[in-house]
Amino acid sequence: MNNQKKMTKNNSIHVLYYCIIFLPSLFQCCHNHKDTVSDVSFSTKDTVETIEKAYRLNLMDSIDSYGIKMSLYGYTTTTFERVSEIRQRDCLIPSDSGYFGCYTFLSKNPKNGMIQLDGYMVIWNKQRPWTYSSKNDLLIELRVFTDKIKLWGDLAVGMNRSELLSILGEPVFNGVGRLFFEVGEGQYLDARIDDQNLVYALQLFRSEKDFSTATALQEHVYDFYEPR
Repeated sequence: MNNQKKMTKNNSIHVLYYCIIFLPSLFQCCHNHKDTVSDVSFSTKDTVETIEKAYRLNLMDSIDSYGIKMSLYGYTTTTFERVSEIRQRDCLIPSDSGYFGCYTFLSKNPKNGMIQLDGYMVIWNKQRPWTYSSKNDLLIELRVFTDKIKLWGDLAVGMNRSELLSILGEPVFNGVGRLFFEVGEGQYLDARIDDQNLVYALQLFRSEKDFSTATALQEHVYDFYEPR
């Protein structure tokens, strides 16, 4: 009888042990299927800060481009963009085939009733025909001018310069009116800052060029539309 109790106790300990070891892995598998960030894995020793940093450094992969276009469906216009225009802005060209689709996000300003520009998004896709409801677009570029478009967590137009630095860490370039960050492999964020130290415009883009140094950044001359 004592032996049976001892075996039962040992089995319980083994079950508890396996739960501790394998349940985090099972949770991570489910988590990876749910989110869009690629090749991110964590151990049970990783802190919340470590996990958040991994997502932050794959910023464009974590953005729900489908959710953005569906939430701003009302006044959005769509068109195609030429490869030469994409190349001129140093953006990634994934393949010689496929196409670049552009979304211009507009909305009615509740204060004055005027139509305002919220943002501009460029995607790449091979699916034909291209439809607004496509869920397999590859985000190539995203420009944001209002707080209607959220990028990651609290990252949005209208935030303070110091808040932006606390989220993204050390920038590649830190200048008057501008902060430039590397936010993933071949992923960059260009933030424009007003006189009150508030972010008034953001540009995210993928590129094959290396802009990880301030010197290389000087070659990237692209003045995107900046409503003030």
